[in-house]
Amino acid sequence: MTKHFSEMEKLKSEIEKLKSEIEEFKKETLINISIKEGILKYLLAKQERLINSNDDFIDLTKYQLLGDQVLAVISKLGSQEFTATTVKDILTAQNITIKGKSPRSRIASILVKLLEQGRIVKTSNAGKIPHKYRLDKFKD
Repeated sequence: MTKHFSEMEKLKSEIEKLKSEIEEFKKETLINISIKEGILKYLLAKQERLINSNDDFIDLTKYQLLGDQVLAVISKLGSQEFTATTVKDILTAQNITIKGKSPRSRIASILVKLLEQGRIVKTSNAGKIPHKYRLDKFKD
């Protein structure tokens, strides 16, 4: 019986240790989620300010082609990173209607062409994270 009692105490100790480790993991996970949510809120607010800023208004009515409008937008962004969605949001905020089923896809294909021409550079893409670009500072 003492042997069973000793084994039982050992199991209880291991269970408590695992419970403690699980709680610590939960706390760390919640902290990481909270940090990532904060970063996301900051970036969304920054993007919203960019879209709604009168100082950054671009007269896109003088451009007939979507490719020219996209190039005008990314030229205005300068060295800031952007995605196809960022460009779409800026165009939409300035009342530019992008025809077709998927406006974001049309913009993405334009960005790929600009990338192939060397006018922009890809700064990141990993898995399901959207491709990020910036204007190539060595090109006009």
